[in-house]
Amino acid sequence: MTHSLQQFMAAHKALREGVATKEEWGTVTVAVMISMAIERLGYVVGMREHLASAHQALQNLFDRATDQGARPWVATAMEYYELDTLQTFSDLHQLQFRRLQRHQVVHVMAVVRDEIARMAEASEGVAA
Repeated sequence: MTHSLQQFMAAHKALREGVATKEEWGTVTVAVMISMAIERLGYVVGMREHLASAHQALQNLFDRATDQGARPWVATAMEYYELDTLQTFSDLHQLQFRRLQRHQVVHVMAVVRDEIARMAEASEGVAA
């Protein structure tokens, strides 16, 4: 778990500095998915709007970095509101994990793995 949080923190730092790769953007995006699952499962609640804002900020950044998907990823600076939103998210994400018990973490990770697999299957269906 510590390794995952360290990866998240490094990716978050790269986003803040405007030097993030698409993979680092993906690391933070998965962290938002994890936090949303924690909220949805009722383990740590009351953060839904903050999480939705973080998700939207990441989508906005992706759209700018790829010109709405028209080009490969280009490292892109974040807007000030995105910086604030993702810093708040970072604080909340870490708080959530401090409050979870091990079996809850295992459950959340399984839920998110399933969500990612369904998303990958759906995108393969679209590409075919």
